[in-house]
Amino acid sequence: SELLRKQVGAKSHDPQPALAAVNQAARELGGLVLLRGIDESREVFARETHMFARELSGLRLRLLNATPDQAEALAKGHEEVAEWTDQLLDKLTKGMSYQKRPLAVLGLNRRIYALRLAGITTSIRKTASLAREGKTAEAATLQYPLIRPLLEAEFTMRSGSEYALHRDLREKLTALISGQQDLLSTCEKLPDLGAQAAEIRKRQEGLRNTLVLAPLPAIPAARTRLFDLAVPPVPPTDEFRLRAETLMTDALARIGAGSKDEALVAQRGAIQSLRELDTILNRWSVELAQKALGVSALVSDATNRVGALEQMETRQIGLLEQTEEVALDKKNAKNLAADQQSLATEIHDFLKELAGAGAKPSKEVLPLLGRLEAAAKAIDLATKTLQEKGAEDALEHQELASAALTEARELAAGQLVQVNLLQQLIAFEQSVGKASDGMADVVGGQNDLIAATKLADKQSLPPLLAPQKNLLACLTDIAPALDLVAARLDVGTPLVFAASDVEDALKAMEDGDGEGAADIQQIAVESLTKVQGLVSEISVQTGYVAEIVEFLHEAQSDAAVFAFRQRQLRENPQVKDALALQQALASETQKSGSLLTQVAGTIDFKLLDEKTRENLGKIDLTVDFGSPSTLMNQAAKLMESGQPATEPMLAAEKALTANSDQLLVIITMLNGLPGIEVTKADPPELHRLIAALDLASKHRKLLRQTQGTADKDLPAIAKLQSKLTEAAEKLTKSEPEGPAVHPMLTAAHQQLMPIADLLNGSRKAEAVPAQQAADQTLRHFVIEQALILNTAKPPASSSDDPVESESETNDLYESNTVGFVSDFVSGEAPKDKKSEWEILGTRNRAALNQNFARELPLEFRATLKNYYERVAK
Repeated sequence: SELLRKQVGAKSHDPQPALAAVNQAARELGGLVLLRGIDESREVFARETHMFARELSGLRLRLLNATPDQAEALAKGHEEVAEWTDQLLDKLTKGMSYQKRPLAVLGLNRRIYALRLAGITTSIRKTASLAREGKTAEAATLQYPLIRPLLEAEFTMRSGSEYALHRDLREKLTALISGQQDLLSTCEKLPDLGAQAAEIRKRQEGLRNTLVLAPLPAIPAARTRLFDLAVPPVPPTDEFRLRAETLMTDALARIGAGSKDEALVAQRGAIQSLRELDTILNRWSVELAQKALGVSALVSDATNRVGALEQMETRQIGLLEQTEEVALDKKNAKNLAADQQSLATEIHDFLKELAGAGAKPSKEVLPLLGRLEAAAKAIDLATKTLQEKGAEDALEHQELASAALTEARELAAGQLVQVNLLQQLIAFEQSVGKASDGMADVVGGQNDLIAATKLADKQSLPPLLAPQKNLLACLTDIAPALDLVAARLDVGTPLVFAASDVEDALKAMEDGDGEGAADIQQIAVESLTKVQGLVSEISVQTGYVAEIVEFLHEAQSDAAVFAFRQRQLRENPQVKDALALQQALASETQKSGSLLTQVAGTIDFKLLDEKTRENLGKIDLTVDFGSPSTLMNQAAKLMESGQPATEPMLAAEKALTANSDQLLVIITMLNGLPGIEVTKADPPELHRLIAALDLASKHRKLLRQTQGTADKDLPAIAKLQSKLTEAAEKLTKSEPEGPAVHPMLTAAHQQLMPIADLLNGSRKAEAVPAQQAADQTLRHFVIEQALILNTAKPPASSSDDPVESESETNDLYESNTVGFVSDFVSGEAPKDKKSEWEILGTRNRAALNQNFARELPLEFRATLKNYYERVAK
């Protein structure tokens, strides 16, 4: 009882002993829980790092408010957190379970290694030393960046934890801005602070403390968009947050001194900084949601809209048919009025839902609103006519309503197709990113083991066996993640060699040969690094295509909005300032069309093969993104002279619809390009397109790197530019049985040729425009060829014969180590019997490679690897 009273602070009213007892019990319990398995270890790691971050935030607040007599307590508080962190990392390392989920084990080990490498506990102890010396301000500055690595460690273990933290942070920030604004208003209304100074100071202190305690994770730079010439800078979130803290602290001091005017200045500055921080968080929250969920919310909304509109359209057509029967039979139509009124109510409710409660509708919704408003107006008239006149008089209104609902449903269906395509591309991009992250962990883990093995003696080698065996198992587990790039890249051969080398390294470690094991591990990591590089190439290419698709997606939405606005003017020619509105619309449409031409180039759908043209249906084969604005300008001139402009307006709407349909085809083709299968049986034009895509994506990356490099440092990247020029030159050389050299590739090569010299001469002003010109030419080629080669889906199989799978053969592999890469050795899927034999031959060769490699001395293995890779090419 006495111990319990002491812990809960019965005499001193200090809760800290009780908190310490509870925390100690939780840590001990966590130490037991993590022994259950890898999932429990990851959960304990996530919970504890979150708690450490929170403890440090609390200690930072105490540092900011510290008095000299609190120095020792603050130092001990930091030393305790450092000790807890060391204990956690040691317990996790010693209790690590290697039986299940190798990649999860590797990921946790990498996070533990990262925290140790960052020296976080050393920095926390240094903070403690500064606090003990009374240097609390310096200690708070040193401690501030130590919270972030702990938060990020939690994010890697808990799916959705980053988004949840950002959501909570934004809610706190919104409340802070509101609270600070209210306090500012209160202070402004007072003639002087006077008697209310204590209460105002208490409120200000509460707001400041809330901000100090709020965890702020790292906010990366915004996603690059198509026309970004440089990578966007990392937003200055820390600057805004710390400035707000400083201004709030200054406001506290001014309030205490009774200086109202100075306090108001500090409060206004704090509000401004908080708003700037909130803007950054709002942007990142949207990107984080897309990173986690893609555009699934948009897909869900679009699906629901299509479903609702289909039901409304069906009901209206049904009512139209019933009204026609009643009109033919000359019966009373009042019985239909109730059903028509019910549908009218439903459409009005749907309109309110789409428009949002006082919010500005999104541009995707505007065209739908226009058609639904027209439908609602016609249905209201139909209802009134059914009630007051008769069936025959209501038919015209019902037909207009049915047509408007059909148009609305078609618009919604088109939007659903758009967002589905965007979701597919984002999902592919995320999958490539995960594969790249996984390979980074594998390579990093092997490098860590190399460093440890080099320092190990015979006694310290055995503990390294478990992590090395785990890494070998990781090569099996990561294989499915590489499925998406296997159709494009030969990742199998380097994986085979890596697996063989890791097995040999294990044997050397078991024999106590640390030096030999380290040498073999080094060879293994070279193969793994190659795989990582191949996956990274796909990642860069996917990002390049995604930027184009995102722009075209926005342009497609803009085209629908332009058509909607043009229709409004056509149907309401007497609206106020109609001419000015028409001229403004023509100007906006012209800018959009010029941008589209700049992005996509001169596209000719007539170059498509006959079958593809037939599949396009009624889509206009002549692509002219400038046609809508030309027609709009014609309409504006007619309006200016007082003549009817209905015909050119209607033609402009049709031209915009045609452009939208054409953009959808382009998006569809580009959407399949990053993941398209490329086999030896495919036409050389497809191989050339993939090579051009690789060149274009790397060139765009280098363009942005150039823009962000100081003039004096430009010669350092000239070599990279020269390599790209060499790659472009290869695309301008025709093979005897290959396609003719494409003029765009010749032009791109000529544009690239002088750039390296310009960079060597530190002439950025001349180099960047040349890079932009080459970037545009390469993009036009990629888009044109994606259309011509129909990259929306892989080419159809030319053989219906069954293909023998690896599972049906028993002579290809002798161990599971080789078997796990069977799907990736060739990097391609069979299209016919010839290709099938090529693939089986490649797989046989890979198996022989491994078996033969095991028998070779180490010094010959690199030579053999290089030879077989050249043979594979």
